[in-house]
Amino acid sequence: MSLTLTVGLDLSLTGSAIAVVDRATGQLHQAPRTLRNKLTAMTRLAYLRTEIMSDIYSIKEKANVDPIFIEGYGFSFRGMDFTLAELGGIIRLSLLECVDQSFYNVPPTSLKLFITGKGNSAKNIMLEQVYRRYKLGSEILKDDNQVDAYALARFGAEYMNWKEGKSDLPKRIVESFKKITGCEAIDCAEAYLK
Repeated sequence: MSLTLTVGLDLSLTGSAIAVVDRATGQLHQAPRTLRNKLTAMTRLAYLRTEIMSDIYSIKEKANVDPIFIEGYGFSFRGMDFTLAELGGIIRLSLLECVDQSFYNVPPTSLKLFITGKGNSAKNIMLEQVYRRYKLGSEILKDDNQVDAYALARFGAEYMNWKEGKSDLPKRIVESFKKITGCEAIDCAEAYLK
């Protein structure tokens, strides 16, 4: 497989989105998908885990896949939604254990810095800049979850190319890369000790 894909994953309880780009060209590999649901509690978490893992597994059957780029947790003045944190933990652990897929966490401020040049841009500015910068309209990116997932995939493609020395980027873009974190491999012997 010579095709390498980069996946962006925007986790949300009511509308998680996944976008896949060809790392070499930056072009969408498939239409972004939003997992809309009105489920609650564990049923919702199980549904999202199953759908996301199924998508990732299907993508990995067709191409090489970079580490997945997941939007990190955002904190508001009221604190973080603990159910969203549960979803994030379930998805991250499932990526490692179920589909043997590594990932990077991208802080929301780093993603905004990458797309707009400012780490505190409003959502409407993100939408506008993604549309303007990548020439994708609302007929392709149908909601803000897909916009974020696509932006994460493009961030990931740029990061992986830069990391491999394949691109020379402006300082502000390199600055947006500095706060991402990667996953740690699971030491099964230690993780499952009785």
